[in-house]
Amino acid sequence: MVWDMQYEITALILIGLFFVFYNLQKSLPIRKNIIFSDLLLMQFLCIITDIIAAVFSSYPKTFGYWHQELSNMSYFLCVFSLYYLFMQYCRYLTGDRLKVLVGRQWWISVPFWFAEVICVTNPLTGFLYRVDETGFTRGSIFYELHPAIVVFYSGVSLAFIFHSRKRIPIKEKVSLVFFVIVSTTAAMLQIFVFRYLLLINIGCSFSLAVCFLSMQNPEFDRDQKTRVFNRDAMFKYLGEKLIFGKHRYRYVGITFQNYGRLRAIYGSGIMDKFLNRFGIFLKKHVNNVMPFYLQSGEFLLVLNSRADKDQIMEQVKEFMDKGFCFNGQKVKPKAKFIYMSEECDVKDGHEVYDIIKFSLKKIEKDESNDICDIDDRMLAELHYSIKVKDALHKAVDDDAIIVYYQPIYDSIIGAFSSAEALVRIEDPELGVIPPAAFISLAEEDGTILRLGNQVLRKVCRFISEHDMDAMGLKYIEINLSPIQCMNRGLAKEIIDVAKEFNVDMSYLNFEITETAKLDIKDLNLLMDALIGEGSGFSLDDYGTGFSNLVNVLKLPFDIVKIDKSVVWSYFDGNDIVLPRLISMFAEDDFGIVAEGAETDHMQQTLQEMGCDYIQGFYFSKPIPEFNFIEFIKEKNISRKKVVFE
Repeated sequence: MVWDMQYEITALILIGLFFVFYNLQKSLPIRKNIIFSDLLLMQFLCIITDIIAAVFSSYPKTFGYWHQELSNMSYFLCVFSLYYLFMQYCRYLTGDRLKVLVGRQWWISVPFWFAEVICVTNPLTGFLYRVDETGFTRGSIFYELHPAIVVFYSGVSLAFIFHSRKRIPIKEKVSLVFFVIVSTTAAMLQIFVFRYLLLINIGCSFSLAVCFLSMQNPEFDRDQKTRVFNRDAMFKYLGEKLIFGKHRYRYVGITFQNYGRLRAIYGSGIMDKFLNRFGIFLKKHVNNVMPFYLQSGEFLLVLNSRADKDQIMEQVKEFMDKGFCFNGQKVKPKAKFIYMSEECDVKDGHEVYDIIKFSLKKIEKDESNDICDIDDRMLAELHYSIKVKDALHKAVDDDAIIVYYQPIYDSIIGAFSSAEALVRIEDPELGVIPPAAFISLAEEDGTILRLGNQVLRKVCRFISEHDMDAMGLKYIEINLSPIQCMNRGLAKEIIDVAKEFNVDMSYLNFEITETAKLDIKDLNLLMDALIGEGSGFSLDDYGTGFSNLVNVLKLPFDIVKIDKSVVWSYFDGNDIVLPRLISMFAEDDFGIVAEGAETDHMQQTLQEMGCDYIQGFYFSKPIPEFNFIEFIKEKNISRKKVVFE
């Protein structure tokens, strides 16, 4: 009987292309990917051995006994291995919870090894198949063993998928179940219905192609700008190596000083080209490391035992010193490094990520050092940061944040005419947590949106419950994070909350900082919408971050708040720019707030310079609502300097 091999040729071309492409891409070296590569190879071998066995068995008189025997033995060894490997693939996809479970269930491998022994001993027993001068015939246990292996390992694979159904993404579950259904159906059809039509390999090949496209494409683990592995790949890699392998690694983190400013100056296109060149450099020229891109210009290098950290840092410095030219513009970022030794005991990739990100932020702000070793002090700071994040999430979930108010002195009328709302968190273990400790954390994970809404509601409640005019207060200033301002529904959200509490929008003034991070058009729309309802805007922290005169002139700010660092620098004698700034903004009719006044001399001098408003500890620290009301009553009403509008 001549075997029908029309589908085998299609399967061979299909799986050959995927096997070559998959291995050329150099996938992330984790167990799951290694097993999938083995699956592709085993599928390729299944097709080759099946074609050879079919040819030999179709023409038994042309080919000898041992040609048929060995080719068929090789095919059955491969096809049983294929289903066993797919079960192992599903096993590792389930993650750490099933690792111990499967490790104890050694009996799962018994049917596979039993079938392999039957294959190897078949020339003596003929249990699985027989070959002679008439060709290939099925043996006495063929119809029991072959379908039993297929059904058993397909069933175990389904059990793994079902057990971890809540953890596996939907597209992965669909792909795995698709493989089981299609490959099992193809096997049953070939075994029991179309006995001389080779269907198993086309079913398995097509199913593996679906798995490749939906979940195994190496591009999923690669950052498109830098072409190195991405952050999610780092979590997978270190998760497997640290948890299962019990490895300890050394790490080098790389960031670029003022990366955000460089991106604002040169544009995202040029900086993305720079990141691409740097990523290619790491892959081609820095040996014995596994590079990952963490986003925002930050890289992590996982060093193996042969890597020399000092040599790696020197290589990077030399590469950076050359500079880069893009479209006639020369970019020369300065690299800064952190190093974590194997002495730091970390449990998974998420902990490594937290430590590296935390340390990179600190070294980027450190003007005096370019290299920093992670020590116990930094780890203690990180652990504090983690506790702060937990306290933040609990406070936001429970709507338990507290709003403090810092009075702002009006130099023109000689009274306190406004206040800045500042959020605080009270934690049983950590005490009162200031915003500097948690705002950046809230921005990183998006909690800032809920936090900002809660601050707005508490301020609106305060305004609705007190007579602002009687207290001499024109408005309360509320800080808007750049992340909040990216929300195109923010204006409507603010207006709706104000209406809910029956608060006139003129009592709300909004502070925005770091405007270079925002889309000017979107920000303009937000500001116009709220100004149209009666609110005003202040540019906060002028003199720090990315704020610049161009942004001030482009946007409808009423007030410019000069950062306390600029004020302190002037009074320390280190900078004389403060009077010029005040004069410049006064000529353009901006209201001017000087932050950081701490002494009577500073207050008097700032007033003489022409500051309309002064804010600082000289008048009051941020204080809780009750204390703030008492303060205003004492300072404004008792002095009879209330401003009625």
